[in-house]
Amino acid sequence: DQTRGVQGNSRTSSVDRGDLVTRKMKIIIALFCCSFLSSLAWFVSAPSAQTQGLKPQTSAKRDASALWELAIEAKGGRSRLYEVRNILESYVDKTNVGLYVFPSKHWRWTDDRPTPLGVYVVMDNPQGKLSYEIEEDTPSPPPNLGERHAREALWDNYHAQLYYLLETQWLKPLPVKVYSGTIGNRAVDIVQTIVHFPQAPRANDNGHRYDFYLDKQSHLPLKVVFPWPQNSEVTNYGLGTYYVTFSDYADVNGIQMPRKVGHLAKPELPLRIQLNVEYDPAIFEHPPSIKAGPDVWKQQSSAVGTTTTTTISTSTRGG
Repeated sequence: DQTRGVQGNSRTSSVDRGDLVTRKMKIIIALFCCSFLSSLAWFVSAPSAQTQGLKPQTSAKRDASALWELAIEAKGGRSRLYEVRNILESYVDKTNVGLYVFPSKHWRWTDDRPTPLGVYVVMDNPQGKLSYEIEEDTPSPPPNLGERHAREALWDNYHAQLYYLLETQWLKPLPVKVYSGTIGNRAVDIVQTIVHFPQAPRANDNGHRYDFYLDKQSHLPLKVVFPWPQNSEVTNYGLGTYYVTFSDYADVNGIQMPRKVGHLAKPELPLRIQLNVEYDPAIFEHPPSIKAGPDVWKQQSSAVGTTTTTTISTSTRGG
């Protein structure tokens, strides 16, 4: 199904499944263990308790575009959002570190020890026709999975933009409807959008629906929902609906970023966000290495502390 394939790590549907059974199982298990949200595998799950508690009411007088503009301004303004060239997300203990270089490159280190998942690292560079998935037992030299496999990383890259920035020069959701609702006792504006994903495999030409739950006071997103079915009435979502939650916002170089993210079985994952980091471009030119560790993305000068990256400040808002 074209639409269902867009959410999460869908790359197994475009390559030989038999060659990637081990990797697919790791992704599925990791979401219930300690995988980072950007591993976003598809699960057929019941709506969350937060979703079930919503009481939306359609209001013809309210303007979805106006609310979207308030959200963009609350995040830091469109000009700042459009200046973001990459995002680095990581657990505080560095068991998961992911670098998204816009518009299409992706590198991730995951350490799930002591579970059977072990350590693995992935790299995707569609322009260079390079894609690698390295596990502890991967033979050397590792096989290049090629351009077709690398293009699947576009979904990971686009979702990082959508969840953390709302809008970028490469991704521009179109607000179409707005509802009123609550998450627990917290009032929210629910902005329904249509999102187009250029060049992403199996992307629907008509776009895909994503609902943004905006705090009525701060206008920052508290939750983003990929409804299933896509034509759900208001927020009466069905099985298969995917959601990501955000809280504990802080200023990151003028842009509001969450310090806690939740999804499915993991309600709150503390993380650190950095923007426009100075990274070593060589990590997208050669096969990744487990032995190189989670800091291999850094330029040599950055690794010794002479390059300044954007980190979370003590200024907090909303969430």
